[in-house]
Amino acid sequence: MEIVVTRLTCPACTAPSLEFNTEGILTCPYCGTSIIGEAQVCSACGHLNPQYAEQCLECGEPLTVIARVVLRHGNAARNPAFLERARGQAAGLQADDVRASRERMDRFREMDRLRLTDEAKAYARQQVRDRQLLIASASALGILVIVILIGLLAALLRLPSR
Repeated sequence: MEIVVTRLTCPACTAPSLEFNTEGILTCPYCGTSIIGEAQVCSACGHLNPQYAEQCLECGEPLTVIARVVLRHGNAARNPAFLERARGQAAGLQADDVRASRERMDRFREMDRLRLTDEAKAYARQQVRDRQLLIASASALGILVIVILIGLLAALLRLPSR
């Protein structure tokens, strides 16, 4: 079974789709180029770019935080001091992203824990209701049996003896 990755484009021939071959490597069905190792996927056009690329080789979209800063600040970003400061900020931004991601995961875990707790409480309440229903049903059945027995006993007592 082949999985077709439709958002990615071939870096060699810009074919519109890539496929996983039998070894699990992305290959281009048109030119046969294999994509081995890590690659960056452009969020704008889907083009596969080398891991070291800072901008998409196809559309020029920035792929890294530093490239985004450089694009945003234009010629001022060509200053080595500015680039060094941007690299320092990039590490901070990446750390912020990691922290935010961890916080989101912690919130999801807490939500899941609360959901599981609520499910357990609902299950316990349902078990109590089921037991109460069983007791009520057994009681009603017992009363019915007693009424039937009393009726039979009364009928037997009314029979004329021979």
